Amino acid sequence: MTEYRTATVDAPFLTRRAYEASGPGALFGTAVALYCRLVRDFGVSQVVFAWEARGVMKGEFRRRISADYKSRRQPPPQEYLEACDELQHALPLLGAFQAWSDAEADDVAYTISRTWPGPHLLWSADHDWAQFVNAGVHLLRPDCSQRPRDVAPDEWRRPRDTLVTPENIVEATGLTAAGWFEVLCMAGDPTDDIPGLPRVGRVRAEVIHRACPTLVRDLTQTHDATGEPPEAICRDLRALCAATEPAAATWVEVAIREVDALRLSAELVQPYLVDLTVEPPREDGLDELRDWLEGHNLEAMFEQVARLLPEDDDWGEAPAESGVTVPF
Repeated sequence: MTEYRTATVDAPFLTRRAYEASGPGALFGTAVALYCRLVRDFGVSQVVFAWEARGVMKGEFRRRISADYKSRRQPPPQEYLEACDELQHALPLLGAFQAWSDAEADDVAYTISRTWPGPHLLWSADHDWAQFVNAGVHLLRPDCSQRPRDVAPDEWRRPRDTLVTPENIVEATGLTAAGWFEVLCMAGDPTDDIPGLPRVGRVRAEVIHRACPTLVRDLTQTHDATGEPPEAICRDLRALCAATEPAAATWVEVAIREVDALRLSAELVQPYLVDLTVEPPREDGLDELRDWLEGHNLEAMFEQVARLLPEDDDWGEAPAESGVTVPF
């Protein structure tokens, strides 16, 4: 089994999932269970909970690219935000790092995976995070399936989470890491106001991708003086499609015609290296953690958590060379 130096958790996904399933009281227990599992089962030295900006700053990083980005998203409930605040207070006592940026949790995870010592383990069900998988970065994908209606609650067991590596990513997710970038750009995302190509959803995007595996990069990363893709590239894409997937020829023409929308999608979908603010674990937090748990009627968790807390000299530090800011 690979022992990972750093595990980065998609904290917004983890907390939203716990809140929607069981309410605000479930956030801490869910985070503890995941923290313990990462330390115990995957040999993780540093667990980082990746957060994103809130309030007026939420989505601001990509709204500089497109003013419409996430413009229709409704603000989360106040009780959820308050529960997140409590969790953020408790995580350093638990032994975890926390990281923020003015971008999103995706960019925080990408920056950590590119600039902190590895090997890295990422935890998220977000397909965007599949883009990051490589030889030194693996993805643990939680299963989000729902219990079938014809199966009783006491008889159903949620499938195990999937460890995605470069060797099994196609089997586990259906696409390569680079393929996810291509498909996400073409399919877009109406909930986030990412345009994609007209009338192209996930299934059709995968058909186009099979025909031309690097179509998005070919069209968006090269252009002539008019901003259009060079005719030679368009000709090559048409020829490749005719040879591999003739049924997708119409959609290749759509991609060429809608290259501006595709270029915008690529700018919104791609991850960015960003400046991070990191809160390290609290070395003197054990007594405060016990008091905090007792105050929330969670005394039974303390022994389980305390066994996993590192010794005073084993906490580790955020790498100084990563451009990280530690203001605490």
